[in-house]
Amino acid sequence: MGARELGMGRVEAAFRGAVALVAVVVTTAALPAPGLAAWSRPATLTARGQRAILPTVAANRRGDVVVAWYRIRHGGDQAVARTSTNGGRSWGPQQVLGPAVLAISDNPPAPIRAAVSANGAVAITWGQAHGRGERIVAAMARRGARFGRPRVLSAVSRFAFVPDVAIDATGRAAVVWVTLGAVQRSLLFPGGRVTGPKVVASAANPDLPSVASDPGGDLLFAWTQSTTTLPPRTPTFAARESARGAVTAPQQLARDGTDLPLAAMAPNGRGTVAWEQAIGTAQPVIKAVSAPWGRRFGAAQQLSSAGRLAILGGASGSRGLGVDDAGHVSAIWVEDQPLGVAGVSLVRVATSTNGRFGAPRTLERLFGANASERPAIAVAPTGCAIATWSELSSSGSSSVWGADSSRYGHPFSRSVRLSSPGGDQSAVATVSAEGAGVAVWVQGPFGGSVQAARWSTARW
Repeated sequence: MGARELGMGRVEAAFRGAVALVAVVVTTAALPAPGLAAWSRPATLTARGQRAILPTVAANRRGDVVVAWYRIRHGGDQAVARTSTNGGRSWGPQQVLGPAVLAISDNPPAPIRAAVSANGAVAITWGQAHGRGERIVAAMARRGARFGRPRVLSAVSRFAFVPDVAIDATGRAAVVWVTLGAVQRSLLFPGGRVTGPKVVASAANPDLPSVASDPGGDLLFAWTQSTTTLPPRTPTFAARESARGAVTAPQQLARDGTDLPLAAMAPNGRGTVAWEQAIGTAQPVIKAVSAPWGRRFGAAQQLSSAGRLAILGGASGSRGLGVDDAGHVSAIWVEDQPLGVAGVSLVRVATSTNGRFGAPRTLERLFGANASERPAIAVAPTGCAIATWSELSSSGSSSVWGADSSRYGHPFSRSVRLSSPGGDQSAVATVSAEGAGVAVWVQGPFGGSVQAARWSTARW
């Protein structure tokens, strides 16, 4: 490839600087014969001529799925969604959720985020322009129903950015965002009731918040900050909130050089936070901490190789961490040689047991001028996993690839190319306990459609 898009920090988390136009696709192609497992051919969800960016997908184990994206139009950008109650075999109509703001001033666009509860309730959050600033809104729908009107969650804040959402088993959604001086969250219920906003932490220049929920509604938050010191430091923090609303004091996980923190919670309440960590002028590595509910996080574990450029999954609308019902957490990232150095590009996954990650497994190796980027992972309740990523060739053309693991700890399958040339920015979700799933992605450089494929297992 020559030089690849590095995409660090806020730029990578929100599309990392380049705004490509997208349409979202999920397959309706014929499923494989019984007893087989395979990726389907992609198909399109958006109407002909519509343009969209930053697609995301979320699902639960019984096949309730939502795909959401930003639609680009001359009359004003919009947040749009489609839902499925049968694992993506068929889809309801497009629903325009409301106006959307993709960027204000020099801020890059924040990804649209979605979550699906065990009972099929769906929550979607995004940003809207408000006066001379930005506010955070969210919309919810019960299983198979249309979305209600968007609810304003950050009404008292002039500047509110980069929302994330998690949902518990009852359909209670927690949306987190940052202002210029605080990390805040609101709760949204399927009937449309909103509580909050509530301050999770007062912080100078917080950024990139992430939230995770266990089935009972306990929450884990993670975020970065930029200090007012000279030179400024960029530490990562975490805090917890019980289902009854008790918030812990923030715990600093790393002192400086951090980026893109991601939170995950197991059903038993164990929390995991992973992030990118640069130390001085050294290339970033991936680090992670884990602790049971009510316990402080200990020393961080380094997951990636030293001396290589590591980029954690979780860009655009994707997720870089996944967790199964037994509490095993899987993290995905890419490792490249430093900029300007030829070598091997790797897609890697590591999985934890009781909070301790094992040695990473390599899903893909690319040699010479080719590189991998924007990885995503989804983990089913039984431990099956699906991973997707983009591969950028020396000619500058990208394509989306996928692989699967049939159970916890098992190797991933040989990778399969899911998209035609031009595919990029994938996100993936599992739609069954056995690991069936849906992957969505952008199709076309700087414009075109987003496509998706359905991974079908023997039972799906």
